[in-house]
Parts: sequence; structure tokens; C-alpha cells
Amino acid sequence: MSIIFNSVDFEWPNGSAVFKGLSLSLESGRKYGLIGPNGIGKSTLARLAQGRLSPAAGRIKKDSQVAYFDQIEPPPDITVEEYLSGLWAGIAPADAGTVAALQKDINPSASCASLSGGEWTRVRFLKQLASGADFIVLDEPTNNLDRQARESVLAFVRLTRRGLLIISHDRELLDEADAILELSNQGLAVFGGNWTFYEGERARERARLAGDLDQAARERDKAAGERADKLRAQEKRMRRGQKAAAKGGAPKILLGGKKMRAQKTMGKIRSAADEDIQAKVDSARSAFERQKTDPVIYAEFPETALPASKLVFAARDLNFRYAGMERDLWAQSVTFEMHGPARIAIAGRNGSGKTTLLNLLTGFRELDGDISGELKLGGVAYGFVDQNSTLLDAGRSVLDNVRSGSRKTEVEVRNLLAQFLFQGDKALQRVDTLSGGERLRASLAKILISDPPPQLLILDEPTNNLDIVNLEFLEAALARFEGALLVISHDLTFLKGIGVTGELRLE
Repeated sequence: MSIIFNSVDFEWPNGSAVFKGLSLSLESGRKYGLIGPNGIGKSTLARLAQGRLSPAAGRIKKDSQVAYFDQIEPPPDITVEEYLSGLWAGIAPADAGTVAALQKDINPSASCASLSGGEWTRVRFLKQLASGADFIVLDEPTNNLDRQARESVLAFVRLTRRGLLIISHDRELLDEADAILELSNQGLAVFGGNWTFYEGERARERARLAGDLDQAARERDKAAGERADKLRAQEKRMRRGQKAAAKGGAPKILLGGKKMRAQKTMGKIRSAADEDIQAKVDSARSAFERQKTDPVIYAEFPETALPASKLVFAARDLNFRYAGMERDLWAQSVTFEMHGPARIAIAGRNGSGKTTLLNLLTGFRELDGDISGELKLGGVAYGFVDQNSTLLDAGRSVLDNVRSGSRKTEVEVRNLLAQFLFQGDKALQRVDTLSGGERLRASLAKILISDPPPQLLILDEPTNNLDIVNLEFLEAALARFEGALLVISHDLTFLKGIGVTGELRLE
């Protein structure tokens, strides 16, 4: 069973083209990871596979039923048994092991609304299996999930024998794929392995394209040198001819004719050489444009360095009770210390109070309730990046937002903004027109280009809704930050990439 795209075109009603001549074969039982920048057309491709959209040209042939796993589905206040009622006929014998693993420790009489995030995710996967679909589309299935629920997604992907099309930026999840489908402005590329394999292939592709660019540049320079040599040789011939003619007493009319012919020859040399050089320049530019370059940040932030002995936070038996609540937020009060340029992740299930703790530590938002225990702050200036980029004024440009906190000149700020991928007119865009990844980069720019930049960065689920390009940029930027990091994230690959060495777990 398969889904075959044959020279498929798709465009929106306004004429905006999404795909041109897309060809792809998806085989049942295989797991495909679909990656690419936000807005490139990943969800559109999935809807075409389902039949929810129709191509403008070409054909999509499928002999498989395609189901769709929504990113978010609020749990209804009915029992698990009622939620799955009448669906078991779709369960194939080959799925028995997967079903047993998904059902483990879940009470069928429990209300779906009372389940943990991981349990509810497993119940939803049971429903997908019961649908009888040969293919299941998972659209960002780990977004906004805590670690327990993410593990449930990973377990399902490892266990199921159904075909999967996984739209995701979660590199841990993509490592479970059999093949990676990369959508870019160059079209669709298929890599026959998981994320780790894709990264290796991508590195080899970059090396090859870099070699092509270097070769084109050398050929361009060689053509320019040959042009100069030919022009110098022609000039010497012209001078020799003029001297010989003057000594021989040739009539002026003949001298003028020779001079004109020599100048025409010189013009032909220039024209031919210029065309050759332009061809080499075009070749170099083409090679450069074919490169899928990684986002790199070159800016240094030495002012963010923090002495190892400097106190950042100290808490002893810290707890919080929201107004109207009968008990404290945490079953175990919080006791921890943070010194110097430490990199610590705050862990815990969704709803465990991670964001509340950040607000207590920073006063970023006023909380209605009572604090108990001791909390000592080290007076370290901080920058807070929340999921909604609250620190940015949505009605102002990126440049204006960043300049409002900096004493640098406009030229200096523009040069630094280019390091955050806001080159030229991009720096003049209003924040409310930016994508989620662009807003995060603008928030980082505002914090790190400020005078002076903070020595503590606090990030609340910064990877949610980021494409891989922006994820890698964020990791590169944080690697150059020399201060302390306090991060809420369930993305283990990201936490490893930014060098997190400690964990504060909330229960």
C-alpha cells in the first residue's frame, strides 16, 4: 500500500504556488519525518496526502486510508471506555503488542479529563489504531507536551506498524524515522535514514557545495587574470605598432586606420573576456545560492560573563499558594541554589508550577497568593524570554525595539541585528508581522544588544513552534552567551545542545 504524488502542483486561490512538479512515494509501514522552515508547505503536503486538498495539476494515487492526529485535543469528561467505544474492530492482530503497551495502567472507567498528559496521549493513539488507517499523519505531535507525554509519543512511533508521516522539529522524535523528507525553496529532497543520518548527509552536501563555490570563484579569478594579460599584450602591440609607424614616416591617414583597428581588437578582447568573467561570476553565484547554509551567529557577548562564586538565586523550603487554593502548589517545597554561569533546566509535568517559579524568582508577573519559605536573590540582571515574546512592542519595528534598550548607534545596532538574521529591510519589519521563530530571535537581540546585556537568561519553553533553522540558531546564540541560563524545556536534544548540566525538578 502506498501514496504516490506524480508531478503535483498546488497553489492557493490567490495564485500563490506552494508546489510545482512534486513527485513522492510513501510506502505503508514506513515512518517518514517531514521537515522544513515554517510556512514552506509541510501541512499542505499532509492534507494533500489525506485528500483534504486537491492538486491543481498532477495526480495523487493512494490505496491507503490516511488518518490525522491533531496536535491538540481537549479531553472530554467521559470515560476512556466510552471514548473508545465501538472502535476496537479496527485493531489488527499485528497491533496487539502496541495496544497492550498503550493501555498499560490506564483505568478504562477513568474520565479522560482526569488522565495525565501522557495517559491522554496514549488513549488518543489507541483511537488512531482503531481507525483502521494504514497511514497516520502526526502534525507536531510533541509540541507543548511535558516529558511524560513526549515519551508516550516516542513509544507509539517505535511500536506501531502503521505508516507514519511525522511533521516535526523534534530531533529526538525524527531519529525514529526511516527516512527524512526535506522541503525547502529548492524543492523536496529525500534522505534514506533518520535525523542523525540526515545531519551527516547535510554536512557532506555542504562540503561538496562549498567546494563547487570555491572552484567557481577560482575560475572567475583566473578569467579576470587572463583578461588583464590579454589587454596588456594588446596594449604592447599597439605601442610597438605606433612607434614603428612613426619611424617609417607613414601617412597620418594610415596611422589613424591602424589605430582604429587596434582599438577594435582591444574592444573585442574586453568584450569576450567580460562575457567569460560574467559566466564565472554567475556560476559562483549559482553555487552559493544552492548552499543550504546553517544560521550562524558571530557576535560575542563578553559583558555577560558571570563570576563562578556569584549568587544568582537561593531558595529554602520555598512554596506558593494561589489565592483561593486549599493547599500549596508543590507537594515538596523547593530548596536549591544557583551560582555563577550555571545552566539549569526546570523540569516537571505540565501544570507542576514551572512558570510560577520563574515568576517568583524574577517578579516578571505579579502573582495573587502567598509565598512561604525563604528566597534570596543575588541581584543579577536578567533577560526573560517567554513563549509570547512579551518584552517586544508588537507595533514597532525590530530595529526600534532593540534601539530602545541600547545606547549604540543605529549603524551599530543594524550591524548586530544582521548577526540575528535581520539584514537590511528585515530589521524594519513590525514585530506583529514576524513568525514565532523571528520573534524569538528579535527578543534575544533586544536582550543581548542592550546596554549592558544581562548576565542571566531565563527561557520559558523557547523551542515551541520553532522550525529547525531557528532551533539551531537559538542553540548557537546560547552557546556564545557567557552568563547563567535557567530554562524550561522538555526537549532533551535542545537541553543537551545548550550545555545544560543541572536540573531542578518540581513535584
